[in-house]
Amino acid sequence: GFEMFGYWESPHVNGVLTGYIDEIGSFITFRNTGEINWQQILPIYRADAVDARIAGFEGTVTVSPIPALSLVLTANYTYGRNKTDDLPLPMIPPFRVVTDLRVKRGAFEYGIENESSARQTRVDRFERETAGYSIFKPYLRMDIFHGGSIHRVIFSIENVFDTEYRNHLSRIKSIMPETGRNYRV
Repeated sequence: GFEMFGYWESPHVNGVLTGYIDEIGSFITFRNTGEINWQQILPIYRADAVDARIAGFEGTVTVSPIPALSLVLTANYTYGRNKTDDLPLPMIPPFRVVTDLRVKRGAFEYGIENESSARQTRVDRFERETAGYSIFKPYLRMDIFHGGSIHRVIFSIENVFDTEYRNHLSRIKSIMPETGRNYRV
């Protein structure tokens, strides 16, 4: 395998970019057999050892024009190839971007996060493609300093627009989408 990363920093912008490629003999992967367990109504998976190539990148850029405001952009992509069967590796996530706009005022931080994922069309036998999606999560964080400890209280609304989407890494994506609007404390 080979991995390389670079990091840069300036007064208002910093970032890191990592790229990698791995050649793996006897990579153990769980593959959909195309059969259904009718008692649970779920696909049956089998462990296979295949020769594989996994390559990809991840990058993050943080822009802070003023100390109280920051925009964090993260992007990642993974390419997986089953070299034994000349097919894509199963359960490989598609290209994804997360954008987080944050405002910090004293002990409070609030913002909105967007996660956008591309459509995944590189799939193994019996694996289904998944559509792209974009979901939003507004949040409020509060730090409480007490007795030498820091406590963080977070309130967020995940998937605020109640978008129906399927995570490509979910083994039950064919029968159940991800959760809709979700309130968290």
